[in-house]
Amino acid sequence: MPPLLLTKHRLHIGDNKFEFLTSQQPAKVSVDPCHAFIDRVQKDNS
Repeated sequence: MPPLLLTKHRLHIGDNKFEFLTSQQPAKVSVDPCHAFIDRVQKDNS
């Protein structure tokens, strides 16, 4: 099934809030579904 919404948004330091209106309820939500940004240092994730 194709994505309901596929957009890029720049994240800033601090809180980031996003609200998306779609015609259907999404089956799942994914950040970076195409794996465009690879986290090379996974130990610094919290």
